[in-house]
This record gives sequence, structure tokens and C-alpha cells, in this order.
Amino acid sequence: MDDEWCEEAAGDLLEAFHQQVPPRPERPPTFMEIFGYPHYENVCSNILAFFFDPSKPHGLGTLFLDALAQIGGITEPDWKIGGNVRVDREEPTDERNRIDLLIQSDAHVILIENKIFHEIANPLEDYIKHAKSHYRQLKPHLFLLTLKPGGDVGRFKNITYEQLVAQIRTLHGDYVAHADIRYLTFMLDFLNTLENLREGWELNAKTAEFLAKDNNLEKARHFFGEIDMYKGELRKTVSELGNGLNDIANDGRVSQGKWREKHGLYDILYHDVEHSDFSDDKIVLNAKIDPRGWSFEMFLRGGQPDSVTLEKFNSLLHKLEIEFQDEYRFTLQKRFSYTCELQEVAAFVRDTVTSIRKSGDGAR
Repeated sequence: MDDEWCEEAAGDLLEAFHQQVPPRPERPPTFMEIFGYPHYENVCSNILAFFFDPSKPHGLGTLFLDALAQIGGITEPDWKIGGNVRVDREEPTDERNRIDLLIQSDAHVILIENKIFHEIANPLEDYIKHAKSHYRQLKPHLFLLTLKPGGDVGRFKNITYEQLVAQIRTLHGDYVAHADIRYLTFMLDFLNTLENLREGWELNAKTAEFLAKDNNLEKARHFFGEIDMYKGELRKTVSELGNGLNDIANDGRVSQGKWREKHGLYDILYHDVEHSDFSDDKIVLNAKIDPRGWSFEMFLRGGQPDSVTLEKFNSLLHKLEIEFQDEYRFTLQKRFSYTCELQEVAAFVRDTVTSIRKSGDGAR
């Protein structure tokens, strides 16, 4: 460990981070995040094109258009862009460039360059030339749609997704009466995804700002280097425990493995035990080590058990005189210190797994 690094420095770093960078909100993932397409510009542009077009089957009419008109300053007539709306994706110019979104109506033509994260390097002047040449009878409106505010670029007015989403949410109550519930649900999921992207960018920016000052980057490098070493020690310890328990894992009805979440500061050696009373599930014993020491939990692997199965599992643990304090995951009362001998942990795991396995044999 470098001389510069010490427990006090780590504490100072964590305290400063806690004060300057807010925690990320806990929220369920959107469908777009599950699918893995939250920040793909082409995907977002395709979705926008669908909802900007009032003739599409979403049933939301001109909701997106009216929201864009209001925040974009299209004031004639009455925040509307007129009838006979047509929405085109990747509109080609004479110089073989492509405009992300082009919306035309009886009175207006709207060019939208959609940029979520990437820098602006598009031939915007060519887009303007295209609008003047091919839509000279219509009033042009040029928008740069971005996740983070960056200011207007040339004649393109910068609109953020935050502004667009907020305006859509403000207006949407007047448009949902005839909406297709499927597309309404997807629209709300899309808006949530855009809001999550913005929040994520803001938090990432705050983290970057924090790391860039007061030598925090170097301090963080030391800290996470120590954390990686610690996690390696945890995995080594769990592996040694597993090697000492290979004899019970050789049974065809007992399987053994290691597991932890990607960012978890713990490690687990688990044993899955087949039992004749629970033919659809396996009884799992987790031996978990973290900075507080060793702890143990038992549960049924196979999904959320019903009340009858839970009661039967509860009775089995009582019969085996296994003391626990929390139901469903059944956190056991047994604990070992972080520095205890592995033989003590191994003996407890072996005795517990053996008791479960023998009780299954007796029920056959």
C-alpha cells in the first residue's frame, strides 16, 4: 500500500463524495433500458417520428407536435403547425447528407437534428440550404434536440429532451382520450427513459467534476485499487472454504458454487440441496462473508414459494433445530467473525447440509 494512502484519506474521500454527489435514485428499469437501447439516437429518432406523425395509430394526435411548437416558438396559428403533416426520417440533401427528422405541414417545415450524447459535427448549413431549396414556400424552423443544454448552433435552436418531455407531460392530459393504451404505455416508458438518461448524465457530470478536483482522481484510484484487492481476498477465502467442502458437493443431490453481485463487497459459497419434500425446489444454504464476518441464510430456489410450501420449509428447519430470525430468506442466527478459522465455518456448513440431505433421505 502506498505511503500516501491511509484509512483517514479513504474516510475523507467517501465523506466528500457523499456530500457533493447525490445518490442515484432507485427506480425500476424502463422497457427501453431492458432492451438495451436507451441512448441509441436512431432508435429515439424512429420513436419520435412515430409520435410526431398524427396519422400513426398511437391516437395521441398532435401532442408531440404541439409540445414542440410551444417550446420552439412556433406561434402561428395558436401553437399549431398546420394540417397535412408529413414526417420523414433521414431526409437526403442534394449533397448526400441526411437530416434526422423533417416535418412538413401546410405552413411550416421543421428540421430536427437529434443528438443525445455525441458532439455536433453535422453539416447544418447544408440542411438549411436544403430547406430553402425544396421547401421555399414554407416557414422553416430549425431545432437541435439534445440531452444536455449546449446552446444554439448557428440558426439551429437548441431544445433539450428535458424541455420536450416536460411540455409533453404538461399537455398530454388533453390528448389521451382517444389514445391506444398500448402506445400510451410505450410513450410514457419512452419519456421515463429520456428522463433517466438526463438524470444519469447529470450524476455522471457531478461525479466527473468531483474526481477532477483536489487530487480526488488519484485518491479514488488508490481506494478502488484497495477495494479490488479486498474483493480478490474474499473470493480466495470462499474458494478455500469450497475446496474444504468438496466431499459434500460430490453427492449427486448437492451442488456447490460461488456468487456475488458485480459491485458487491461480499462473496458467497452456496450449496443447493435436493430434498424429497420439495421436488420442485432446491434448498439453498448461503455462506456469506463481508467486512462484518460470516452470516448464513436458507431459502428455496425455484421462485416465490406459496404459503403452504413456506410453512413446510419452516417446519423442516424447526425439526432440524436450525435457528433463524427472518422468514422467506430465513436468515440464520449463527455468526462467525471475519477472522475466524475456516474450519469452524466449514464444520457448520457441512453439518447443516448433511442434516438437510439426511432429512430428505428419511422422507423418501
